[in-house]
Amino acid sequence: MVLGAVLFVSGLLLLLLNGFAIVVTCYTVIYPGLLSIRAINSTGKNDDKTWLTYWLIFGILHVAETFLGFIFYIIPYWFFIRIGLFVWLVQFNGSETLYRTVVRDLLN
Repeated sequence: MVLGAVLFVSGLLLLLLNGFAIVVTCYTVIYPGLLSIRAINSTGKNDDKTWLTYWLIFGILHVAETFLGFIFYIIPYWFFIRIGLFVWLVQFNGSETLYRTVVRDLLN
């Protein structure tokens, strides 16, 4: 009971102090991670390709933000643009579109 209360108060404080970043991390990392595990355990191969493509694009964007973050963060509303980009990547299969149109040509 005490542990539950401590976890509840800690979770509430985290959401109040850093809630938006937690939600974004859950949507861009934890949710795709769970769907990737589900894809690995499924018998089909198409969903494996979808999530492998997502993680490739995610990694490229993460590396770009690491080394070029000073450029991204001077773009007005970059945080919201980034969220919109990840919604497109996850929900609308944008990772495959981005891979086919941009990344594949750069890697070949």
